[in-house]
Amino acid sequence: MSAETTATTPQRRPVPTLVVLANATRPRRPPNTRAAITVNPFDSHAVAVALLEPLGLEQQLGTDEVDDLRALAAETQAITEALLGNRRPPSIATLNRLAGQASATRTVRVAPDGTLSTDVRWHAATAVAELAWRIVAELGRLDPSRLRHCAREPCDLLFYDTTRSRTQRWHSESPCGQRERQDRWRRTNG
Repeated sequence: MSAETTATTPQRRPVPTLVVLANATRPRRPPNTRAAITVNPFDSHAVAVALLEPLGLEQQLGTDEVDDLRALAAETQAITEALLGNRRPPSIATLNRLAGQASATRTVRVAPDGTLSTDVRWHAATAVAELAWRIVAELGRLDPSRLRHCAREPCDLLFYDTTRSRTQRWHSESPCGQRERQDRWRRTNG
């Protein structure tokens, strides 16, 4: 895993792992389909691997990790729903247990000008431990008011608003933003 970095506006840094796992079992409406479909990404190892592929994990998901992944996703979804509802998050035992399987190494680096800085490198033996560590890091830096449900009524996907103005309405411009504007145009131009 890469070195820890500091951003000037940590609340606007994306939280991709949290969003992917929180949305894992939510219905989706792919382009050119009329109805939303629900795919259980934990039905098979191959589907679970496909779910995690965009996250660029260093560890490959083991076939024996699917149950832990399912439990981590369920707990992540419960945590995000609690944050959205301004409620106390439920149990975080699974998240902490899995994140506890990752470890860190801190090293000192000397810059060309002679200044010292430290790098923290995380190591996880399993893909699920790597995911749990990432979620813990993301939860530590997120601004709960930026975590939202898509404003398009038929869509229930979560997203994290990283815009400066805090005005993002849809989880994605395509398809939800486009469909919302098309629906609005049809209502006004009948």
